[in-house]
Amino acid sequence: MQRKGKLFLPVLAIFSLLRPFNARATNLDLSAGYNVSALSYSNLNYDPSQKDNQDYIANDATLGIAVRNIDLPDSWNGTTMDIGIKFHALGVSGSTVALKGSPFGQIASNYPNTALTPFMENAYIRIHHILGKSIEATIGRQNFVLGSGLLLDDDGAGFTGATLKGNLPFWETSLEGFYFNTSHSIYNDSYAAPASSFLAPDGLNLAGFTFAIPTDGMWELNELVENGNGPEIDPGLGDTLTSATRSFTSLRYQINYGSLIFDGEAAMEKGQATTNGANGAPSSITYNGNAAVVRAKWKQPLYKVGEGIAHVALAHGSGATPGETGTDTAFFPAHGHQFDGLQRDGFGAFFAATPYAALGTAPTASGLPQGATGIDVVSGGYTPPAYDNVALDLDYFLYRADQVASGSRNLGDEWDITFRRSFRSSLTLSLTGAVFLAGPAAVAGYPNTSAPAGDIATLISLSASGRF
Repeated sequence: MQRKGKLFLPVLAIFSLLRPFNARATNLDLSAGYNVSALSYSNLNYDPSQKDNQDYIANDATLGIAVRNIDLPDSWNGTTMDIGIKFHALGVSGSTVALKGSPFGQIASNYPNTALTPFMENAYIRIHHILGKSIEATIGRQNFVLGSGLLLDDDGAGFTGATLKGNLPFWETSLEGFYFNTSHSIYNDSYAAPASSFLAPDGLNLAGFTFAIPTDGMWELNELVENGNGPEIDPGLGDTLTSATRSFTSLRYQINYGSLIFDGEAAMEKGQATTNGANGAPSSITYNGNAAVVRAKWKQPLYKVGEGIAHVALAHGSGATPGETGTDTAFFPAHGHQFDGLQRDGFGAFFAATPYAALGTAPTASGLPQGATGIDVVSGGYTPPAYDNVALDLDYFLYRADQVASGSRNLGDEWDITFRRSFRSSLTLSLTGAVFLAGPAAVAGYPNTSAPAGDIATLISLSASGRF
């Protein structure tokens, strides 16, 4: 929650600068947030003979300042401007290894800094009602999510670039375009040393648009083009690329109708890349992947005890076809949604799967062992009526690899239970327990491994989140 207020000594100087632009209409918004999670993982490598247990505390702090409704000259027909700055700090306590290797090093490399030193998540100028039209432009470092995040999400790191959006003169439609340039690799060399890892290049260009059509629900047509020049490891085939252009197109539909809440997005990937031709690699690669995510909730009033919520979800991400060399059918956007601070965010508290990646010990883009790519998820759960403002979530997840070189496609099963208690919108406390039963395709070294499949891994998480 954000609260508007006036600071005194340091802020008086800011308001004095704003006086030429009619400071009476200008206000200052302050926001602050802190999330701390005590995490205990057991058997991260799914091998009972040499268990990898890790315990640590994850810290996630933000501080935002925004000056809003700055009036611009009268000749601009009521145009106003916002200036926003947001600092973000991430780090761990109680562990010296959690962010340095598999599987958490991949998460840490998504952010500019994970030593609890603040970095700039936002620094932007936002112009509203440009020249009297319903057009808004944001220039600078900003948060951005395309659709549901299946194709693109900054995950709290921020993107530097520009967005332009406005309402169109027919059918109450709207159009938003964007361009960003990433300033660092999504997976850096400290984690992505093996040739099988995914190394997105510095200077990756991201451009596209969203066209929204309101009906009974909301339809969105999303387009993303990734263009990179420089060394890059292909996520599906593992070849070294000299340049690559990928396009992702998705159609999303959302509706909130009575007791039903539905959100579905389907996407396809196309594109072309050139390789260095090393080790017999083809001179070029064609991309042809697909993915889909569907989530639905049903709210059902129960006699005298309140409202229960049943929820189901399906997800699919295509994998690389075994033996294929010139076509990569693995769906894998460079910056699709995967992380929430220093934890993975996906289906399941432990495995945290997206259609293209999950929490795994293999040094690959997906976290899955070599030979297993793409992820299919089926999940179901229930939230019974809250008791004394304490909510209980029960969830089950089934994971399968979309493509395997040989052997089983079974990645595993997971059971989650979470207790949540919210105090208005300012403070949330939660306790989560997750049990993951690893399948053969999730075990490092698969299919040539002596570690037994079906070993149990667990997560216990205690979190507190406060916002101002």
